[in-house]
Amino acid sequence: IEASTLANPYYASALVSAYNDYQIDQWLPKDDRFMGSIIIAPQDPKLAAAEIRRLGSHPRMVQVLASQGSVKPYGDPFYHPIYEACAEVGLPFAIHLGGHGGVNSTAI
Repeated sequence: IEASTLANPYYASALVSAYNDYQIDQWLPKDDRFMGSIIIAPQDPKLAAAEIRRLGSHPRMVQVLASQGSVKPYGDPFYHPIYEACAEVGLPFAIHLGGHGGVNSTAI
């Protein structure tokens, strides 16, 4: 899901939250081998951190995933709330590389 290119951070956060719930409700129960990623919308790091904390204790959510499209390089302190939340829940942060539109590819 390409939420990082959406202009409205509140819409993007609501979209990824719904997607994460869909993963947990519809996909993970189908096979014990399936694991999920907590998809985040990094436009508002505080909202992203809240999503990480909301789902971080779920035993089958095994990483936090953002797409490469970002408004700043992912090394920027702007994103520290995301990394702090990842550290709190013990999950790695991953970046999905691939096509996107509307935002510069600064994450890589």
